[in-house]
Amino acid sequence: MKKRYSGKEAAQRILCAAFALLVLVPAIAFAGGGRDKGATGAVTAEGGGRMTVGCTVPLDTLSLDVGSMYGNWGCLYYMLVYDNLMEFTKPPNYYTFTPEYGIDYDLAEDRMSYVLHLAEGAKWHDGRAVTAEDVKFTMENLWSLPAWADAEVDYAEIEVIDDHTLRVVSNLQVSGANPPPYWAWDPVVPKHIFEEAGEEIETWPNDEAIGSGPESSCGW
Repeated sequence: MKKRYSGKEAAQRILCAAFALLVLVPAIAFAGGGRDKGATGAVTAEGGGRMTVGCTVPLDTLSLDVGSMYGNWGCLYYMLVYDNLMEFTKPPNYYTFTPEYGIDYDLAEDRMSYVLHLAEGAKWHDGRAVTAEDVKFTMENLWSLPAWADAEVDYAEIEVIDDHTLRVVSNLQVSGANPPPYWAWDPVVPKHIFEEAGEEIETWPNDEAIGSGPESSCGW
């Protein structure tokens, strides 16, 4: 059964990032990634520096535990360390497409498939290139899990066209008004880090916090 969210749950998903910014102990330290936010060139920041952020509960793991995703740590950690396909926009149009790692998409007329165009030049924190293979891996091995799956996640086929393009065929119609909301929530993860995890991807330790987001973790 696909997970669907009530209005209250959707509001909690929107608001939890605000709670994540409470400056309380314990804390996690982030180092500046020194790259454009989302690799799209939309926001440019100087590299280097250190930011320490506290939260209301201890952080026991840097794994992809969906339970952490909707807590204070997850809303902060995932948003900084990993990229999403798109960013939130200002209210009330939260899910209007705003490029992050995904820079554009073409939705088929029947809304049963789409082509995703991805940013060129994006890199994981260990220097490897982020490619469409990483997005395909994420879709098949993380976003399709029952705990992570959004109401619109039901992939029939995912085809990598080239390093920066992939075509997704869905068993469900994709919303025509806005892109799927999980594009702004669920992280794109590195295949070369998580592919050996197999079915344990949700508990697999990513202790070095390798992502492609604007910050990398340097201590927690």
